[in-house]
Amino acid sequence: MKPGSKTWLVIGALILIGSPLIEGGTTYIPITGLRLLILAGTAAWLWQGLKDPSFAVASSRGDLWILAFWALTALSLVRSSYPYMTAYWYGNIFFLILLYYLALQPATLNQPERDRIYHGTATLLLLMAVAFSLWGIAEFIFGRESRASAGFFNPNGLAGYLLAISPFALARLLWPIDAGGAADPSRARRFNWQRLSLLAALLLMLAAILCTRSRAVVIGFLSFGALLCLRFRLKALVPLAAALVLLVAVPNPVRERMLTLRQGDPYAWERLRIWEASLEMIRDHPAGVGLGLYKYYYPRYGRAVETIKVGRYEKSAGTAHSELLHLAAELSPLAPLLLLGIAVPLILLTFSFGARGTWSLGARGTWSLGARVPSPAHAQPDALGAAAGLLAVTAHGIIDANLHETAIAVAAVVLAAMLTAWLGPGSRGGTRRRRFSFHYPWVMKALLLTLTPVIAAALVFISAAYGLTEAYARIPDLDERIQKLARIAPYNAGYAPLSDHLSQALFQKARLLGRVELLEKAIREEDLARRRNPNNYRYAQGLGVLYLELAKLLKKDSGLLKAAEHYFRGALTLYPNHPFILHRLAEISRRRGQWPEEEGWLREALVREPFYFQARVELIIGLARQGDLAAAGTQFQILASQRNEIRDMVKKQPEAFATPYQRELLYLPAGQWEALAKQFEPKPGPTP
Repeated sequence: MKPGSKTWLVIGALILIGSPLIEGGTTYIPITGLRLLILAGTAAWLWQGLKDPSFAVASSRGDLWILAFWALTALSLVRSSYPYMTAYWYGNIFFLILLYYLALQPATLNQPERDRIYHGTATLLLLMAVAFSLWGIAEFIFGRESRASAGFFNPNGLAGYLLAISPFALARLLWPIDAGGAADPSRARRFNWQRLSLLAALLLMLAAILCTRSRAVVIGFLSFGALLCLRFRLKALVPLAAALVLLVAVPNPVRERMLTLRQGDPYAWERLRIWEASLEMIRDHPAGVGLGLYKYYYPRYGRAVETIKVGRYEKSAGTAHSELLHLAAELSPLAPLLLLGIAVPLILLTFSFGARGTWSLGARGTWSLGARVPSPAHAQPDALGAAAGLLAVTAHGIIDANLHETAIAVAAVVLAAMLTAWLGPGSRGGTRRRRFSFHYPWVMKALLLTLTPVIAAALVFISAAYGLTEAYARIPDLDERIQKLARIAPYNAGYAPLSDHLSQALFQKARLLGRVELLEKAIREEDLARRRNPNNYRYAQGLGVLYLELAKLLKKDSGLLKAAEHYFRGALTLYPNHPFILHRLAEISRRRGQWPEEEGWLREALVREPFYFQARVELIIGLARQGDLAAAGTQFQILASQRNEIRDMVKKQPEAFATPYQRELLYLPAGQWEALAKQFEPKPGPTP
């Protein structure tokens, strides 16, 4: 299958069209489909190439940088404390590297055919961006959400995707393809329609970016500004300044969000704290915590959200909200340097050629920044558009986790491949063309026929462990849920949540029936989950809960409270600020009759979450039991004041405390408040 064949182009088109439909994050099953598509394209290309005595392969002059980055991910896979998750993200990176080299192969073709393929790729990306822009604008106008996301994981993902692709439209407008002259009126009309279409597409994408209300809009000034400065030099500062004034002065969705940011979004500036925590993580783990494991280490470094009254420690970051910091935390600070070493030279070399008015396309030629580029040389405007798009992705990656969106990652890889091919073999950042000869091609074909289905089966097996677990965990009937989870448990592929879901289901049934053997099975499954992923505090916490429940069920200690305390303390090392873990340790101390320890744990929980009602109630009861009625009365007055404050807030905003975490903090058993009020509320004095 040659790079210009119909099958190759169809596979490439499916990848570009399908990637924006995959929601960001760990969406295992659709991403497995994308991986299988890349695998099929690679296998078909190799199979076709093996039919010739020698076949040409395009590689990058940045191969060593790419190899070093891949080696870091492979090393992380070897030393990972949770191989399943690391293997998932390793697979993502490996297949993106594979996609990069697939997208680079048109460089082996002659120049016109190569440019035609890449021009069509840029056009397809523009069409996809226009479609998602229309979706986002319609969602913003007619939908219930205040920010457009158009199927992306969050609105910032849509903004990042459009910022990566919209420079193609601007570059084609600034350096238009020749209209054919006045001697050909039909061609001139077609040229004018093309320019109008490009202008409409650009305006649509800009409108959609505004509808996301994302602060990433500032990245547009960087990428668009680079193109405008190449075209108009210092004169470009005038339209850029005008655009900035319009963004700040004229009412628009981004301006409205910035004006109401503090009131409307309590988490608006929390990424600054996340970056601070990420730097601490990098300091403590200079070799990286492991690919895909950032979210399990973050709770050790989490900060309170000071703008939140109830649930200050509820949010735990899954990413560093900066791709560079995220890579540094997971793979070591060398990883972002390698990634920048791949992207930055491509961007700078492309802009350098554009600024000098010279272009390397295998054969050197000249073109004027102010003149129309003669047809069919589509490479120049599309190359500058690709460089500006890659600049937008790189800059956005400094302040957000944009590459966790599959569509942006795929677009970035394709843009990098296009730039590498266009820079040509005569450039430091361009391609190398090599020919490989095989005296025994049947051996390679046999390996290809063997390895391809094995890799495909492994990919399906890993994603099936996730997909079946999540599907079975949602089954309402408890017995059926346990039966189906137990059936797939031997084929877990190292996926820790499978054992955790089975343990929780067994726990529910044990509490319903009061059966010790079910609780013991639940403990074994939860311990299996903890051993598979020892850095997830939830599993250690879950084991503590199970041992504590077993002690209650057996109505004796016999070392069970000690085991529960051991696991709760282990969970606390993984999440030092978790109020519910602190509360559980207070419960163990109360069962042992150790009031000073119980009081200490309760006060620690209240320092983390001052509105933890149950912890404060138990503190009041404990103080009263110790005879310190004055201190108990003081705590009761605090509780009464907090309760009234929450009641007033709920009246103004009924859905103010809707998360399970917040509801647990504010929960009081029926009759408990009345009993406390009867004991501690001041009695009305005698009537004179």
